[in-house]
Amino acid sequence: MVSRGDGMTLSVLVIAQNEAGSIRQCLESVTWADEIVVVDALSEDGTVEVSRQFTDKVYLSAWRGAPEQRNFGLERTTGKWVLILDADERVTPEVKEEILECIARADQDGVVAYQIPRKNYFSGRWLRWGGAFPDLQWSLFKWGFMRYGETTVDTPIIGGASAIMRSPMDHLTDQTIHHHLKKLDVETAFKARETVAWRSRVGWSDVVLRPLAAFLKIYLLKQGFRDGLHGLVYAALCSFHTFARYAKTWEALTRPESAR
Repeated sequence: MVSRGDGMTLSVLVIAQNEAGSIRQCLESVTWADEIVVVDALSEDGTVEVSRQFTDKVYLSAWRGAPEQRNFGLERTTGKWVLILDADERVTPEVKEEILECIARADQDGVVAYQIPRKNYFSGRWLRWGGAFPDLQWSLFKWGFMRYGETTVDTPIIGGASAIMRSPMDHLTDQTIHHHLKKLDVETAFKARETVAWRSRVGWSDVVLRPLAAFLKIYLLKQGFRDGLHGLVYAALCSFHTFARYAKTWEALTRPESAR
């Protein structure tokens, strides 16, 4: 792997698109890092202007999917370690201290990548159930040991030993149903393209039973009902996410010209 010296420098990479309302808090939570790099997907709401208040390393790149955006940003970091964030994630003081501890002992432990848990806030409430926690993310890694594949952003390619941190980041996602549905449209389009790569057909069971199974798994099996009405709405939206994914896959397979 490519070496970046013997120091413990940390680069923070933030991927953003029209996040002027939330990116300030994200960047404020990592001002202690050695470098901040922002990759902006041609935002139209002031995200770039806010980002430039924290760093001069703001790069514009038309949205080509999360994996490509992240790989584009990784090539523009200079630190030995990289912490990759979305604009709606926040690094708490506890996470900061654990990150510094992990980096300091990483060579001794032989670890090159860490998963960090997240506390997901849905419509203003932290979801403790339904599988929403701990929501482990591949967020901290030594540069050169991790890269995102073209078809998935959830399971990047890792070239060494890994570990899990204890302290969770705050993930202030889906503060409104409107925001959730906008994000759902983008995410399901990507998931549909991913599914088309290995499926030749979609049947009624995919469109009917898979969403139902998703709801029952989140709401009952994983006890999403313990989060009250927030848990019910979250489970229903996750079910719709599954429906939209397979409906878009079906459309792409039967009408290729409609694929986005």
